[in-house]
Amino acid sequence: MKLQALAFIGGLSLLSGCAQEDLCPSPGSCGGNIEGSWGLAAPACQEHMYEPPQEVWLFDRPIAVGRQQQTEPQYSSWCQNLVFTADPDRPLSNNPLFWTGSATYGEARIRYEADGTYEAGFTRTGTYGWVFSATCMRSYGSQVTCEQLAEPLNLSAMNDGGYKDVRCHPDPLDPGGCECLFEAVTVGSQQGTYQVRGNLVDHYATSIPSPISTMEFCSQNDTLTLHGARRSFLYEQNGLRSLSLVRANCADGVEGPGEEGVDCGGLCEAACVSPVPPAP
Repeated sequence: MKLQALAFIGGLSLLSGCAQEDLCPSPGSCGGNIEGSWGLAAPACQEHMYEPPQEVWLFDRPIAVGRQQQTEPQYSSWCQNLVFTADPDRPLSNNPLFWTGSATYGEARIRYEADGTYEAGFTRTGTYGWVFSATCMRSYGSQVTCEQLAEPLNLSAMNDGGYKDVRCHPDPLDPGGCECLFEAVTVGSQQGTYQVRGNLVDHYATSIPSPISTMEFCSQNDTLTLHGARRSFLYEQNGLRSLSLVRANCADGVEGPGEEGVDCGGLCEAACVSPVPPAP
């Protein structure tokens, strides 16, 4: 029995030694008044998860039901699904997939109302891209240059939404190949009702099918910190673990967190007015 007990304790120590350290430890929870409009005061703490792109052939296919094996990938495209034609006026017959993996949360706007409802909006941004080998660039007899490739990709980015500013240049490590970069701006949101329990706040989302999510929180003066309880993600946003927020001030004469201009837009009731261009 002693040997078995020692073996069990040794196994537990090995498991604890291999456990991943929490990348976003709790900043502390003190409760307080959560009501108000809040904007991001510091970079969000998030776990950068690997989110692989979906295979093209799986688009719009039904999800496997219970006890059925999930569909496995059947092929992979070395050219990122980029397919050329021999027509110089229409060089692409298939555009590559815009994929960002785990983008950074660059903006958060959250409002807790006195009637027990809440709404939260998030923006994820980053620079991403592709590397197309010389073999890919010359497939199907294509003679398209890197600069010419950027034009149809920019049009594809506009159609997909959330992507912009595609630019391509020759790959210095692969003569004839191209490196292309693009900017990604994706948004997410959630609405529902909430209930405060001491230093915890439970969220009941109504905008998406979602289980109850619980967060630790601390509201002091004009600051608010939120942390996913039991290492959960905030507002069902992949990888989002902690937020440091500041109360929106729409009367201080400066553009602050949660605003789109000076005391306007975003969390402010006043809409931002575009400047009128001078008359010619």
